[in-house]
Amino acid sequence: MVRDIDYQAIEPVPKFNKMRSNTIPHSPRKLILATIDITIPTTHAYENHVKLTAKVGVQGVSGTSKILFKIYRDGVEIYTTEKIVEPDPASDKNYIAKIQCIDRNVRDGSHTYKVTAENITSDSEASVVGPITFNGLAREGDRSRNKDRRRDHDREIVKELDSELDRLVRFLDKL
Repeated sequence: MVRDIDYQAIEPVPKFNKMRSNTIPHSPRKLILATIDITIPTTHAYENHVKLTAKVGVQGVSGTSKILFKIYRDGVEIYTTEKIVEPDPASDKNYIAKIQCIDRNVRDGSHTYKVTAENITSDSEASVVGPITFNGLAREGDRSRNKDRRRDHDREIVKELDSELDRLVRFLDKL
């Protein structure tokens, strides 16, 4: 059985609002979209995973932009993904970029997770127009599943050894 260890969520921008948009800066500068803290107790250190999910409303302003979204744990980049954003002045089209990753076997203690955005395409412009949500769910490792995997692995090793012993016996019989 898997149990939840910690859950944190933030919604810094709850809805679409073009009037309060933030231009996504060009690399190497980045826009910090949201930050959460997840705590892993000592009893679950290294036998856990943290599922991180962010949703960001973006809009193309000019040119086709490649937006690089990154997730950091304690200032260290742990995940990167790119999303394409095209402008559509006729329809005011917005995109919801969904970013998901799993951070496995996190050490004990409190960890700060951040999601950022940066535009990696020159001669283009894109903005964050909302909504923005960011959440993290820390769960303990499934020890029973690990035991089943070990048991299956052990069975495979026994089968291989039996096969090798059979071959050895046949070889010795020929001598």
